[in-house]
Amino acid sequence: MKASEPEIPDVPVEELPGIDYNQPSSSPYEMPIITITIGSKLYGIPEYYVRKIPRLSKNLSAWNSDIALPDIHEDVGHTIIHFLYSGSYETIISPLDRGVDCIAREYRRSVLVYEAARAYDIPDLGALARKYIEHFGEALSLFDILRTVKEVFSKLPEDESWLPLYVKQKLNHTFLFDESTFTDDEFFGILGEDRYFSNAVFKMTLDIYSTRLQFLESEPTHQNSNSGNLDLEHTRSESPAAKHDAEKYPPMYDAPVPEEPVSEEPFADNSSPAELYPDEYRPQPEPEAASPQPLSVDDYAEEPVAEPCPVEDHVPEAPTAPVPGSVDDYSDELAAEPCPVEDYVPEPSSPEPYPEHSQAEPTTEEPASPLEPHVVRMSTSANMMANISLYNDWEKLSKKGKVKRRRKLRMMGLPVPK
Repeated sequence: MKASEPEIPDVPVEELPGIDYNQPSSSPYEMPIITITIGSKLYGIPEYYVRKIPRLSKNLSAWNSDIALPDIHEDVGHTIIHFLYSGSYETIISPLDRGVDCIAREYRRSVLVYEAARAYDIPDLGALARKYIEHFGEALSLFDILRTVKEVFSKLPEDESWLPLYVKQKLNHTFLFDESTFTDDEFFGILGEDRYFSNAVFKMTLDIYSTRLQFLESEPTHQNSNSGNLDLEHTRSESPAAKHDAEKYPPMYDAPVPEEPVSEEPFADNSSPAELYPDEYRPQPEPEAASPQPLSVDDYAEEPVAEPCPVEDHVPEAPTAPVPGSVDDYSDELAAEPCPVEDYVPEPSSPEPYPEHSQAEPTTEEPASPLEPHVVRMSTSANMMANISLYNDWEKLSKKGKVKRRRKLRMMGLPVPK
């Protein structure tokens, strides 16, 4: 038998350390250096970085390695070139101009960078610029913001949407705190130089005013409808239906007259309804027992009857006498006078409560409807509030239902919706 061969131990394999940095396939610094002119300053940058931006590289050619960017402000030239190199945002620190603080300068720089990013289609740089526009803009007044934005507003592409929206938000925010901002002389001093910018700001201002006006017009109705206290009296006074009702129902009649004057109580005895019906119109013998009433005109009846003079001679004495309990109190005396009854019926100057009982027989010209004792006058506003349910479901009614509801409202002396 062959002797077994000894086992060879495994040799451990050493792991190589990992590479945690970038390894490009070629060096961008081997390419030619491109000279970019911004303002009065020259910047050298490898062609590799310029090729990443199509709108910059289109100016390159085999015999031309220089690029001039006259539409970019010199103050942000370093920011543009540094972003092409590194993809980050930075500015050069330099002495401040007189009357300009650091925040205002950096805000202006971010606005100028945003203009360059939009002009040469560099979206990542534009996003960084927007970030700093909003950041520094929090510390500036509306007038400083408008003065700065005006420099670039009309130079942006036609599809620009972010900067106009940003300006409108600033206008609206300032208007909420101070409505006199848009009437300030400084505000109008900023406008006018750039027609495109001025028109845009004026449109924004009008839109803000319009939105605010609509809110103010709808706010009272919204609040009152939520609390159940809709100003019905105001609605009645301005609606065409209210004017129609005012002509149909004189102001002195705030409460509607009941349609059924005859009492619905059962008969107390075996008398027929024909015998009881006239009792409703008979003068009540006890008006003074319930409550003291002013002296009736009957107390003065003998003097006008005995005098042959016209009744007009006694009219001046009427204001000194107490007000009669009812207009109908004049009917008995006037019937005996040779003069027409109309001469003695005074027109009431203001609405007065209806009497609880009729005092005399109605005239032949216009029979007076008896009033129920329990009828209580109420103002138009109170009457409408008591019948508010007739308005709540107005929009849900059919056309036929609205016709019936209008008829009912007119009968009740209430305003009719449009």
